[in-house]
Amino acid sequence: MLRVLSIRLISGQSVELAEDQIRKAFEAKLGVLEEGLEYIDSEVQIGTGRIDTLALDEKSRPVFIEYKRAGGFDKDALVQLMDYLSWFVRDETHLSYLEKHIKKKKPEVEKISPEIRLICVVNDVEDRVKNACYVINNPNMDIYHNKK
Repeated sequence: MLRVLSIRLISGQSVELAEDQIRKAFEAKLGVLEEGLEYIDSEVQIGTGRIDTLALDEKSRPVFIEYKRAGGFDKDALVQLMDYLSWFVRDETHLSYLEKHIKKKKPEVEKISPEIRLICVVNDVEDRVKNACYVINNPNMDIYHNKK
């Protein structure tokens, strides 16, 4: 079963850069976001959009990293990320698509965890979006999917 572990918001100094410039800078040194992150690919197309950076963490969990320039991480951006995750939750074959993509880029990866993580690199976040992320991060909250 696919389970969303957490959404991490990382914010910092105000810098005026395009999202593409931000992505390239972080991809060059993913360790500044989290030790042990391994770069897999950029701008990965999935059925509902494009993941800015795909990485694996130390436990072989896929990590979707999204970058938003100043003012870019609002409720629409959060819905965008949830839509990405819903694509995997609604159909388990989509997870196999992700696994094949990762193994194509990194053949040495043996097993990939079905637990997907999100990291959002942002400059500022609306309070309502922070509250929504808090709920998603709450260990008492499980996301269930009723297949019909």
